[in-house]
Amino acid sequence: ENLRKPCVSNEKQGFLKFSEIIEDIDSNNILFKCDIEGDEYSLVKDLLHYSNKINIIAIEFHNVTSNYQLFFQNIISLKQQFEIIHIHFNNYSKFDSFIQLSEAIEITFINKKYSTVPQIESLEFPISIDMPCNPHKEDYKFTLK
Repeated sequence: ENLRKPCVSNEKQGFLKFSEIIEDIDSNNILFKCDIEGDEYSLVKDLLHYSNKINIIAIEFHNVTSNYQLFFQNIISLKQQFEIIHIHFNNYSKFDSFIQLSEAIEITFINKKYSTVPQIESLEFPISIDMPCNPHKEDYKFTLK
């Protein structure tokens, strides 16, 4: 029996590849939500390749402070086809005060073909609809400039 785990990873053997899943979806109206504990970095090229099918991406990036160059490279790549519409620092993760980032960051993107969001000089986070991931700890505050 060749059973495959119902998990996605482009790098781990035995897991489904992103392309195997998205090519089977007969829609150009996809909201892709991703929290895969570090393997999200391996999906960015596929997200861009299939951007014609994806309207919104909600993704949690892990190991941000220890891999901040990889994190920023992926954000720059995604911004080719998508605009950032929301950011939330996960307050269960550590916060690095030197680089002003948390170890896990949740980011929501919208496909540029739908984006009418004007460029904003700066944004204060969290916003009123945000809830701390850890309700017993104050949410991390930051300004996006």
